[in-house]
Amino acid sequence: MDHPQQHLTRKSLKAGAWLTAYRGFARLSGLIKAVVVARLLTPSQIGVFGFASLALNLFETFSETGIESALIQKKSVSPSLLTAGWLLGLLRSLALSLLLIFIAPFVAAFFDNPDLTFYIRLISLTPILRNLRNPQLILLKKKLAFAQESLMRGLGAAVEIVIAITLTLMWRNVLALVVSIVAAAAAETISSYLLIARPRLARPNFSQIKGLLNFGKWVWSGSTLSFIVNQGDDIVVGKLLGLGLVGFPKKLVGEYLRSLDGPKAGARDGLLHH
Repeated sequence: MDHPQQHLTRKSLKAGAWLTAYRGFARLSGLIKAVVVARLLTPSQIGVFGFASLALNLFETFSETGIESALIQKKSVSPSLLTAGWLLGLLRSLALSLLLIFIAPFVAAFFDNPDLTFYIRLISLTPILRNLRNPQLILLKKKLAFAQESLMRGLGAAVEIVIAITLTLMWRNVLALVVSIVAAAAAETISSYLLIARPRLARPNFSQIKGLLNFGKWVWSGSTLSFIVNQGDDIVVGKLLGLGLVGFPKKLVGEYLRSLDGPKAGARDGLLHH
Protein backbone atom coordinates (compact mmCIF):
# COMPACT_ATOMS: atom_id res chain seq x y z
CA MET A 1 0.00 0.00 0.00
CA ASP A 2 1.29 3.43 -0.93
CA HIS A 3 2.22 5.88 1.78
CA PRO A 4 -0.27 8.80 1.85
CA GLN A 5 2.54 11.23 1.13
CA GLN A 6 3.61 9.26 -1.95
CA HIS A 7 0.01 9.17 -3.18
CA LEU A 8 -0.32 12.94 -2.73
CA THR A 9 2.99 13.48 -4.54
CA ARG A 10 1.80 11.45 -7.53
CA LYS A 11 -1.51 13.33 -7.62
CA SER A 12 0.34 16.66 -7.45
CA LEU A 13 2.68 15.69 -10.29
CA LYS A 14 -0.23 14.54 -12.44
CA ALA A 15 -2.16 17.75 -11.71
CA GLY A 16 0.94 19.78 -12.53
CA ALA A 17 1.36 17.97 -15.85
CA TRP A 18 -2.21 18.73 -16.91
CA LEU A 19 -1.94 22.35 -15.87
CA THR A 20 1.38 22.76 -17.64
CA ALA A 21 -0.09 21.32 -20.84
CA TYR A 22 -3.06 23.67 -20.66
CA ARG A 23 -0.95 26.71 -19.84
CA GLY A 24 1.39 25.94 -22.72
CA PHE A 25 -1.48 25.62 -25.18
CA ALA A 26 -3.19 28.77 -23.87
CA ARG A 27 0.00 30.82 -24.09
CA LEU A 28 0.70 29.60 -27.62
CA SER A 29 -2.85 30.24 -28.83
CA GLY A 30 -2.84 33.65 -27.15
CA LEU A 31 0.42 34.56 -28.87
CA ILE A 32 -0.88 33.44 -32.27
CA LYS A 33 -4.08 35.39 -31.74
CA ALA A 34 -2.13 38.51 -30.73
CA VAL A 35 0.16 38.36 -33.76
CA VAL A 36 -2.66 37.82 -36.25
CA VAL A 37 -5.09 40.33 -34.77
CA ALA A 38 -2.39 42.99 -34.34
CA ARG A 39 -1.88 42.92 -38.12
CA LEU A 40 -5.60 43.29 -38.84
CA LEU A 41 -6.77 45.85 -36.28
CA THR A 42 -5.45 49.27 -35.34
CA PRO A 43 -3.93 49.98 -31.90
CA SER A 44 -6.99 52.09 -31.10
CA GLN A 45 -9.33 49.20 -31.85
CA ILE A 46 -7.29 46.83 -29.70
CA GLY A 47 -7.35 49.47 -26.98
CA VAL A 48 -11.16 49.50 -27.08
CA PHE A 49 -11.18 45.73 -26.62
CA GLY A 50 -8.65 46.01 -23.83
CA PHE A 51 -10.79 48.44 -21.88
CA ALA A 52 -13.97 46.46 -22.40
CA SER A 53 -12.09 43.50 -20.88
CA LEU A 54 -10.65 45.76 -18.20
CA ALA A 55 -14.13 46.88 -17.15
CA LEU A 56 -15.17 43.25 -16.82
CA ASN A 57 -12.05 42.34 -14.82
CA LEU A 58 -12.52 45.37 -12.58
CA PHE A 59 -16.04 44.48 -11.51
CA GLU A 60 -15.27 40.75 -11.28
CA THR A 61 -12.37 41.54 -8.95
CA PHE A 62 -14.29 43.90 -6.68
CA SER A 63 -17.23 41.48 -6.46
CA GLU A 64 -15.08 38.40 -5.80
CA THR A 65 -16.60 36.25 -3.04
CA GLY A 66 -13.88 33.61 -2.63
CA ILE A 67 -16.57 30.92 -2.36
CA GLU A 68 -14.73 28.44 -4.57
CA SER A 69 -11.49 28.70 -2.59
CA ALA A 70 -13.42 28.30 0.65
CA LEU A 71 -15.17 25.16 -0.61
CA ILE A 72 -11.92 23.66 -1.88
CA GLN A 73 -10.25 24.10 1.49
CA LYS A 74 -13.13 22.64 3.48
CA LYS A 75 -12.54 19.09 4.71
CA SER A 76 -15.84 17.90 3.26
CA VAL A 77 -18.45 19.50 1.02
CA SER A 78 -22.02 18.24 1.18
CA PRO A 79 -24.32 18.45 -1.86
CA SER A 80 -26.36 21.14 -0.09
CA LEU A 81 -23.28 23.26 0.61
CA LEU A 82 -22.05 22.80 -2.95
CA THR A 83 -25.45 23.89 -4.26
CA ALA A 84 -25.48 26.94 -2.01
CA GLY A 85 -22.01 28.00 -3.16
CA TRP A 86 -22.91 27.46 -6.82
CA LEU A 87 -26.14 29.45 -6.54
CA LEU A 88 -24.38 32.26 -4.68
CA GLY A 89 -21.80 32.47 -7.46
CA LEU A 90 -24.56 32.52 -10.06
CA LEU A 91 -26.42 35.32 -8.27
CA ARG A 92 -23.16 37.28 -8.01
CA SER A 93 -22.54 36.91 -11.73
CA LEU A 94 -26.10 37.97 -12.58
CA ALA A 95 -25.76 41.08 -10.42
CA LEU A 96 -22.35 41.79 -11.98
CA SER A 97 -23.72 41.52 -15.52
CA LEU A 98 -26.63 43.83 -14.74
CA LEU A 99 -24.25 46.32 -13.15
CA LEU A 100 -21.99 46.25 -16.22
CA ILE A 101 -24.99 46.85 -18.49
CA PHE A 102 -25.99 49.84 -16.39
CA ILE A 103 -22.51 51.31 -15.96
CA ALA A 104 -21.35 50.82 -19.57
CA PRO A 105 -22.39 54.30 -20.83
CA PHE A 106 -20.56 55.96 -17.95
CA VAL A 107 -17.37 53.99 -18.64
CA ALA A 108 -17.65 54.92 -22.32
CA ALA A 109 -18.07 58.59 -21.39
CA PHE A 110 -15.10 58.41 -19.01
CA PHE A 111 -12.84 57.23 -21.84
CA ASP A 112 -14.62 59.39 -24.41
CA ASN A 113 -15.39 56.39 -26.65
CA PRO A 114 -19.11 55.70 -27.32
CA ASP A 115 -18.35 52.29 -28.88
CA LEU A 116 -17.37 50.96 -25.45
CA THR A 117 -21.01 50.91 -24.33
CA PHE A 118 -22.02 48.14 -26.72
CA TYR A 119 -18.85 46.09 -26.22
CA ILE A 120 -19.04 46.20 -22.43
CA ARG A 121 -22.69 45.17 -22.50
CA LEU A 122 -21.91 42.27 -24.80
CA ILE A 123 -18.94 41.05 -22.78
CA SER A 124 -21.06 41.27 -19.62
CA LEU A 125 -22.58 37.92 -20.64
CA THR A 126 -19.37 36.11 -19.76
CA PRO A 127 -19.73 36.14 -15.93
CA ILE A 128 -23.09 34.38 -16.17
CA LEU A 129 -21.80 31.83 -18.66
CA ARG A 130 -18.73 31.12 -16.55
CA ASN A 131 -20.72 30.62 -13.36
CA LEU A 132 -23.12 28.22 -15.05
CA ARG A 133 -20.29 25.69 -15.32
CA ASN A 134 -20.64 22.30 -13.69
CA PRO A 135 -20.21 22.74 -9.92
CA GLN A 136 -18.54 19.32 -9.80
CA LEU A 137 -15.39 21.15 -10.93
CA ILE A 138 -14.89 22.29 -7.35
CA LEU A 139 -14.92 18.73 -6.03
CA LEU A 140 -12.40 17.67 -8.70
CA LYS A 141 -10.10 20.50 -7.65
CA LYS A 142 -10.29 19.28 -4.06
CA LYS A 143 -8.96 15.94 -5.31
CA LEU A 144 -6.25 17.59 -7.44
CA ALA A 145 -7.93 16.11 -10.52
CA PHE A 146 -7.33 18.72 -13.22
CA ALA A 147 -7.65 16.62 -16.38
CA GLN A 148 -11.25 17.57 -17.12
CA GLU A 149 -10.81 21.23 -16.29
CA SER A 150 -7.67 21.46 -18.40
CA LEU A 151 -9.49 19.90 -21.34
CA MET A 152 -12.47 22.20 -20.78
CA ARG A 153 -10.32 25.32 -20.67
CA GLY A 154 -8.24 24.13 -23.60
CA LEU A 155 -11.40 23.73 -25.65
CA GLY A 156 -12.44 27.25 -24.66
CA ALA A 157 -9.05 28.61 -25.75
CA ALA A 158 -9.34 26.78 -29.09
CA VAL A 159 -12.84 28.13 -29.71
CA GLU A 160 -11.69 31.64 -28.84
CA ILE A 161 -8.72 31.73 -31.19
CA VAL A 162 -10.65 30.20 -34.11
CA ILE A 163 -13.58 32.61 -33.75
CA ALA A 164 -11.36 35.62 -33.06
CA ILE A 165 -9.18 35.13 -36.13
CA THR A 166 -12.04 34.08 -38.43
CA LEU A 167 -14.32 36.98 -37.52
CA THR A 168 -11.49 39.51 -37.47
CA LEU A 169 -10.60 38.50 -41.02
CA MET A 170 -14.24 38.93 -42.03
CA TRP A 171 -15.19 42.05 -40.06
CA ARG A 172 -11.89 43.86 -39.35
CA ASN A 173 -13.63 45.05 -36.20
CA VAL A 174 -13.07 44.70 -32.46
CA LEU A 175 -16.50 43.08 -32.21
CA ALA A 176 -14.83 39.85 -33.36
CA LEU A 177 -12.66 39.78 -30.22
CA VAL A 178 -15.57 40.42 -27.88
CA VAL A 179 -17.68 37.70 -29.55
CA SER A 180 -14.76 35.26 -29.24
CA ILE A 181 -14.56 35.89 -25.47
CA VAL A 182 -18.27 35.22 -25.01
CA ALA A 183 -18.14 32.13 -27.26
CA ALA A 184 -15.18 30.73 -25.32
CA ALA A 185 -17.08 31.10 -22.03
CA ALA A 186 -20.08 29.32 -23.54
CA ALA A 187 -17.87 26.52 -24.89
CA GLU A 188 -16.28 25.98 -21.48
CA THR A 189 -19.65 25.78 -19.77
CA ILE A 190 -21.11 23.31 -22.28
CA SER A 191 -18.01 21.12 -22.23
CA SER A 192 -17.99 21.07 -18.41
CA TYR A 193 -21.23 19.07 -18.51
CA LEU A 194 -19.98 16.82 -21.30
CA LEU A 195 -16.65 16.00 -19.65
CA ILE A 196 -17.76 15.81 -16.01
CA ALA A 197 -20.48 13.74 -14.34
CA ARG A 198 -23.80 15.37 -13.62
CA PRO A 199 -23.64 17.29 -10.34
CA ARG A 200 -25.41 16.05 -7.23
CA LEU A 201 -27.40 19.05 -6.10
CA ALA A 202 -29.60 19.35 -3.04
CA ARG A 203 -31.61 21.93 -1.16
CA PRO A 204 -29.06 24.66 -0.43
CA ASN A 205 -27.82 25.19 3.09
CA PHE A 206 -27.53 28.96 3.31
CA SER A 207 -26.74 28.87 7.03
CA GLN A 208 -23.16 27.92 6.11
CA ILE A 209 -22.74 30.70 3.59
CA LYS A 210 -21.66 33.19 6.23
CA GLY A 211 -18.57 31.14 7.00
CA LEU A 212 -17.71 30.89 3.33
CA LEU A 213 -18.06 34.64 2.89
CA ASN A 214 -15.90 35.35 5.93
CA PHE A 215 -13.14 33.28 4.38
CA GLY A 216 -13.71 34.89 1.00
CA LYS A 217 -13.00 38.42 2.22
CA TRP A 218 -9.29 37.56 2.40
CA VAL A 219 -9.39 36.31 -1.19
CA TRP A 220 -11.15 39.54 -2.19
CA SER A 221 -8.45 41.66 -0.51
CA GLY A 222 -5.65 39.88 -2.33
CA SER A 223 -7.42 40.03 -5.71
CA THR A 224 -8.20 43.72 -5.32
CA LEU A 225 -4.61 44.63 -4.48
CA SER A 226 -3.29 42.56 -7.39
CA PHE A 227 -5.72 44.24 -9.81
CA ILE A 228 -4.74 47.76 -8.71
CA VAL A 229 -1.02 46.98 -9.04
CA ASN A 230 -1.30 45.28 -12.44
CA GLN A 231 -4.09 47.26 -14.14
CA GLY A 232 -4.20 50.66 -12.47
CA ASP A 233 -1.69 52.17 -14.89
CA ASP A 234 -3.79 51.15 -17.91
CA ILE A 235 -6.78 53.05 -16.54
CA VAL A 236 -4.72 56.22 -16.02
CA VAL A 237 -3.01 56.02 -19.42
CA GLY A 238 -6.29 55.32 -21.21
CA LYS A 239 -7.95 58.30 -19.60
CA LEU A 240 -5.12 60.80 -20.04
CA LEU A 241 -3.56 59.75 -23.35
CA GLY A 242 -6.24 57.80 -25.18
CA LEU A 243 -7.08 54.16 -25.79
CA GLY A 244 -4.71 53.83 -28.73
CA LEU A 245 -1.64 54.14 -26.51
CA VAL A 246 -2.62 51.07 -24.52
CA GLY A 247 -3.78 49.09 -27.54
CA PHE A 248 -0.63 47.03 -28.02
CA PRO A 249 -0.65 43.25 -28.60
CA LYS A 250 0.41 42.73 -24.99
CA LYS A 251 -3.17 43.51 -24.06
CA LEU A 252 -4.35 40.48 -26.01
CA VAL A 253 -1.73 38.19 -24.53
CA GLY A 254 -2.40 39.62 -21.08
CA GLU A 255 -6.01 38.49 -21.22
CA TYR A 256 -4.81 34.92 -21.74
CA LEU A 257 -2.21 35.08 -19.01
CA ARG A 258 -4.77 36.34 -16.51
CA SER A 259 -7.13 33.54 -17.51
CA LEU A 260 -4.52 31.02 -16.38
CA ASP A 261 -4.88 32.09 -12.76
CA GLY A 262 -8.05 30.04 -12.34
CA PRO A 263 -6.49 26.55 -12.64
CA LYS A 264 -3.33 27.69 -10.83
CA ALA A 265 -5.34 29.01 -7.89
CA GLY A 266 -7.35 25.79 -7.79
CA ALA A 267 -4.19 23.71 -7.62
CA ARG A 268 -2.81 25.89 -4.83
CA ASP A 269 -6.03 25.64 -2.83
CA GLY A 270 -6.17 21.90 -3.36
CA LEU A 271 -2.63 21.46 -2.08
CA LEU A 272 -3.39 23.58 0.97
CA HIS A 273 -6.43 21.42 1.62
CA HIS A 274 -4.34 18.25 1.48
